[in-house]
Amino acid sequence: MGLSTASLNYCNPRSKEVPALNATALRGLGTLGRAQLIGQDRLSYDVLDRDLQLNLEGDRFPDWLLPVGQLSDPAVFFAQLASGKSLHPFRNAKDYDDFLKRMAGLVVVLEQAISNMCEGMKANVVQPKAVMEKVAPSSTRSPSSRRRRALIGAPSRRCRRPSRLPTKRG
Repeated sequence: MGLSTASLNYCNPRSKEVPALNATALRGLGTLGRAQLIGQDRLSYDVLDRDLQLNLEGDRFPDWLLPVGQLSDPAVFFAQLASGKSLHPFRNAKDYDDFLKRMAGLVVVLEQAISNMCEGMKANVVQPKAVMEKVAPSSTRSPSSRRRRALIGAPSRRCRRPSRLPTKRG
């Protein structure tokens, strides 16, 4: 199915094992001996080393408590998927069926995001007011706005032209 509903659930808190895995991987990487590597191998080593160090730094911050921000919003991401012009194309009937299954998972994602934000408010981990003031208008626009209709309505417009929608399943 490609992109799974689980991959949309990016707001779940990281497991306590993740920082330990990052630390173990970084220690293991250090035993390889960067000086012995050349070319692409050295570059790959450097990229992995940097990524693991950034992950360890990031593991200290509870980013799952901030699932909505100026550049991230699970509802907007899902609307982008629904456009058929993003990670989830609508090439055939199976693609539509797969997306309908993902729609059921959206409720779980949004409930998790709300729960995480409530937990963040209790812990005083919140987005700055200036950021949320910019987020609110994009989240509360009328469904009749031209942009939203263009984004969400793209697959249904294809349905109105049967010659453009493959009928074969699978």
